[in-house]
Amino acid sequence: EPVGIIMGIAPVTNPTSTVIFKTLIALKTRNCIIFSPHPRAAKATAKLCRMLCDAAVKAGAPPFCIGWIDEPTLPLSSLTAHHPNISMILATGGPGMVNAAYSSGKPAIGVGSGNTPAVFHSSANIRSAVHSITMSKTFDNGMICASEQALVAESSQMDDILKEFQVQGSYLLNKEEAEKVAKVVMMQSK
Repeated sequence: EPVGIIMGIAPVTNPTSTVIFKTLIALKTRNCIIFSPHPRAAKATAKLCRMLCDAAVKAGAPPFCIGWIDEPTLPLSSLTAHHPNISMILATGGPGMVNAAYSSGKPAIGVGSGNTPAVFHSSANIRSAVHSITMSKTFDNGMICASEQALVAESSQMDDILKEFQVQGSYLLNKEEAEKVAKVVMMQSK
């Protein structure tokens, strides 16, 4: 059964795909949704929400089934989360935002940043899996925390997997390049 109006919280790191995903969840379960985007992504989120709402209404959904806050602030997001007509919160963001959703007194599903590994089973179709990983990782320039960040495979498969990534256009760093990149992106613990 529908729960009512859902509040969707979208992060700055993926203000489009998260909004599309949450909109699909809401509309497929016959709920309306209102988004509180990250302030630095508000314009992109609002533009996308307008497009999604127009398309949904054209397909038969009720008017105003998708809403958004044009100029989001923390107090306005908090007010929205605690509004009596909000039935549930879908939150994606940093720990503070997710914890705020959980502390709202409403049912909430929250996810923070991820470090998603792709695990190759020995029975995997390497060509197909590499294609799927490449498509996922290159969407939104690889910024989405849910895209694959690491690869786990049996050592007996690794050469074939890496070769297939290269066949499909991926670039494999050599040892010297990997060390240079590691100095920039990896932090040494003290």
